[in-house]
Amino acid sequence: MNYFEGKTLFRMNDDEESDLVNHNEVLGGKILALYFSASWSPPCCEFSPPLIAVYQELIERKMPFEVVYLSCDKNKGEMISYLQELHVPWLYLPFGDKLISDLKEKFNIIAVPKLIVLSPSGEVITDMGRREVQDRGVVCFNSWKQASGMTDR
Repeated sequence: MNYFEGKTLFRMNDDEESDLVNHNEVLGGKILALYFSASWSPPCCEFSPPLIAVYQELIERKMPFEVVYLSCDKNKGEMISYLQELHVPWLYLPFGDKLISDLKEKFNIIAVPKLIVLSPSGEVITDMGRREVQDRGVVCFNSWKQASGMTDR
C-alpha cells in the first residue's frame, strides 16, 4: 500500500530550501520509517540525533531506506525551522496535510516521538522503531529488512 500516492513530498536540500520530490522515485522498493515528531517535544529533540545517525549510515551504505517526517508541530514555521536545524534530508509532507492526521489516526499516535517502520509494500514491520533505534542503532535495519522479506542488495 502506498500511503503517499498522489501526495506532494518535499526534501530539505543542502541550502536548507525545500525541493519537491517524486514519491515513486524516492520511496519505491525501500523500507520506510514514518517519524511522527515535533520541535517542541524534548523527547523528540533527544531521539532525532540517533535517528539521523542511523539514517546517514544507511544512506552512505546505499541501503534501501527513507524517513518521512510527519510534523506534529504547532505551525509551519516551527516545522521548517526544526528540519533546517536538523540538517538532514528527510522527506516530509506539507504542514497540515490531511494525510498526517490520517496516519496519526491509523497508527494510533497519541504521543511523540513515534517511529513506525513499513516494508516496501506498506506493511507494518514494527511500531517500536524508536526503541529499536535507541537500543540497537543501525543494526536494527537488518531485522527490518529480514521482516520485510527483502534480500541482500
